[in-house]
Amino acid sequence: MADSPKDEINIIREDLGKLRQDVAELTRALKDIAGGRADEARAQVKAGVAQARERLKQQASQAGEQGREYYDAFEKQVGERPLTSLLVSFGVGFVLAKLLDLGGRR
Repeated sequence: MADSPKDEINIIREDLGKLRQDVAELTRALKDIAGGRADEARAQVKAGVAQARERLKQQASQAGEQGREYYDAFEKQVGERPLTSLLVSFGVGFVLAKLLDLGGRR
């Protein structure tokens, strides 16, 4: 124990100084941890975006390939049966024209 009240006050001041240092170190450590977690979260988001972008590219590529396949098949059908294709196109056009001309003539 201290000999006088002044000694006790000095001990308390030293303890408060140590406490301030400890709090400052703890604050720095928490900032470092929070910064590290923010960096981790940022990296995870970037990785997720990259994966989504890659999936989108793959799906777009597949859709393009399917579109080309359908176009090629359609072109082949038209080449094999030109008269049938012409009549079907005319019929579809006629039906669409009638459907779109709802209020024109009554």
